[in-house]
Amino acid sequence: MIPTVSASRVEGALILDGVLDEEAWLRAVPATAFTQLDPFEGQPATEETRVFFLYDDEALYVGA
Repeated sequence: MIPTVSASRVEGALILDGVLDEEAWLRAVPATAFTQLDPFEGQPATEETRVFFLYDDEALYVGA
């Protein structure tokens, strides 16, 4: 099965400051099913990793 992620549509402008505290980021569903490359390739990540995807008519936004 090919892994997929979901991107949530955002309305209005985002402040691109590296802080994911806007309502759009808080509502976005995080991608969490990551695997590690080193030292145990293919095993679940040992550290919690959450990546969020938003989009609008102009861009795809990625926050982690």
